[in-house]
Amino acid sequence: YDSTKRLLEQDGYKENVDFFLVYDFYEKEIDGIIGDRKRLSLDEIKDYGRGMLKALDEYCNANNLRYWVCGGTMLGAVRHKGFIPWDDDIDVFLPLDDYMKLIKNFPKSGRYSFKGYGLNGGDGFYFVYTKMIDNNTYLDDNRNIVRELSGVFLDIFPLVGLPENRDERNIFFGEYQELERSVVQDFYGTDGNLSVFEKRFPEQEKYVRKYSFDESEYVGVLGTRYGAKDCTKRDVYSKTLRMKFDDIEVNVPSGYDEYLSSLYGADYMSLPPLSMQQTFHKIKAYIV
Repeated sequence: YDSTKRLLEQDGYKENVDFFLVYDFYEKEIDGIIGDRKRLSLDEIKDYGRGMLKALDEYCNANNLRYWVCGGTMLGAVRHKGFIPWDDDIDVFLPLDDYMKLIKNFPKSGRYSFKGYGLNGGDGFYFVYTKMIDNNTYLDDNRNIVRELSGVFLDIFPLVGLPENRDERNIFFGEYQELERSVVQDFYGTDGNLSVFEKRFPEQEKYVRKYSFDESEYVGVLGTRYGAKDCTKRDVYSKTLRMKFDDIEVNVPSGYDEYLSSLYGADYMSLPPLSMQQTFHKIKAYIV
């Protein structure tokens, strides 16, 4: 809890206001499930993530679905031609309509599954995005407000339309951020009742569907740690480039400079100080 608390406070959240200690999880509980299974190294976790990205890339391109890598994955493709060396996960986004088609129609082969928005309402998930999960792995992620054993994942976000006026956009982002905090507070206030997420989900979805991606001048992603910075003009995505990502290629929007500058600053090609070159999620993963 203390470790998670420090991470949350670094992101601007306040203890007993935005997050609470409800349950005390002991490592032995997880150990009982993990047993003596082989723990994956950071490079092995990346291999599993890259495998999911390749499968998603092939499916989207074969079915005319618009997708692009985003966040640190886009930065990695542009700056490192692959993973940021200290990163451990992959992020992609799609316009909302394409996102819904992907989640609903991607082959359910047993190797990969989805958890999150797009399956059945909010799918019991607490934020409006989804995770593509490799079912051949176990994952112990201490950052989640709902502690569960899942698998190595790839985050998929819906790209949505935003208000044209800058002040209205800032208000829109702020209102949504407060809504998500309210949902999490309700979860803790009911002693961890998971039904809270389904009950409050329609409020969140209204924001996601309020503006059309294809009819808006500005677009972005709601609910990320970047807040209102996660916004660009829609023409950033007017064309798609293929870029090397380790031993595969991925989709990157032609306007990547505007996107990366908004999230990371104009000097995004410069490496951060050594003290900041650390894995964000600090996850533990194992072979099933």
